[in-house]
Amino acid sequence: MIIVTPGGLSTVDLKTREIELVAPGVRYSMGSSAGIEVGRKTRTVYYQKNINGHTVLYATNVDTKATREIVTLPFTGEFGGVSADETLIIGKTGVPDSGAQMDRGQAASPESGAPPGQGGRRGGRGNRMLQFFTVNIQTGEVKTFFPSHDNLNHIQSSPTDPEMVLFWPRGRMARSRSHLDNPHRRHGSAPDAQTHNAV
Repeated sequence: MIIVTPGGLSTVDLKTREIELVAPGVRYSMGSSAGIEVGRKTRTVYYQKNINGHTVLYATNVDTKATREIVTLPFTGEFGGVSADETLIIGKTGVPDSGAQMDRGQAASPESGAPPGQGGRRGGRGNRMLQFFTVNIQTGEVKTFFPSHDNLNHIQSSPTDPEMVLFWPRGRMARSRSHLDNPHRRHGSAPDAQTHNAV
């Protein structure tokens, strides 16, 4: 199990209760619901830091402590989750020129400790818009899709379907299916759900 300690991200051995530091210097705001996730296929923890005003995504193996930088995003954003097959990171960012570009400090809230309700957290109100982004964990390729005036909050990846992302726009659950092989493919959904595709 991964927990946040004063020194950074640490593992807890559930049998021995031993705590071991694996990612020093990573801080996390308890008011945030995103920013740290352990992969479902490998023993890797994924997280973000705010480095000189830029959102940087990292991966650390919890056994070897080997750490690599996945990508420095070309925009400020918020990491939301990792796909079930551990090929993509999903997150959100503001749409340029829409007035919703996320604050530099807020974009990396697990690192900065900024309170919720700033920058992109409030979602698109008026002309402000948010959008999803994906990052290829192996190559660092970044894509954006689904610009929206909705909040796009509480982003989660399905634990079983690598093409499904859950999020909460303005008080009702919706879902987004990401098909990189066919970005225009559409899917049926429950009455209160929305379906969207990656591009």
